[in-house]
Amino acid sequence: LIHFHDIVLPGEYWKEWIKDKHNILFLLIILFAFFLRLYYLNANSVVWWDEADYLASAKHFFFDVPYNYNPQRGILFPVLIGILFSLGFGETATKFIVVLLPSLGIVALTYLLGKQMYSKKVGLIAAAFMSTFWASLFWTARFSNDFLALFFQLAALYCFWRGVVKKHESYFVWLFGLFLGLAFVTRA
Repeated sequence: LIHFHDIVLPGEYWKEWIKDKHNILFLLIILFAFFLRLYYLNANSVVWWDEADYLASAKHFFFDVPYNYNPQRGILFPVLIGILFSLGFGETATKFIVVLLPSLGIVALTYLLGKQMYSKKVGLIAAAFMSTFWASLFWTARFSNDFLALFFQLAALYCFWRGVVKKHESYFVWLFGLFLGLAFVTRA
């Protein structure tokens, strides 16, 4: 039996959510991490060998550029790049989507994992460290599949924790498998 006074409308949910000081700190950490990554997004104009391999593979798949794809590399990352290029996205917008957003997602998932496994305070501390981690900022300026793979790995770990360890909703187990598979085809 559903009681109408138990239903929380989206606007009311956010009003309650923002009242928690931990949630405000989390939001500030995410905003800080976003602007820090945005600052470093185009800090480097040189394309490294690995980046060139992913970009050339993407152009090979979608624009018939002659190139021998290295089958040792994950397939998902160059396919996503190729899809975005074929939709008309430029290099910066593509890097924003396949590098910066997963990097930001890593900060958020670090918080969620810390919160689920320990407490909100541990999650906030871990997310704050991850938001300023030098390797994350260094690789933000490059086309690297590391962020996307780590994002999928953390999402898989989060779903495993919720679905298997904590035995919450069963769909978390299925999401665990999905994210683990996506992580594998991104970076084996």
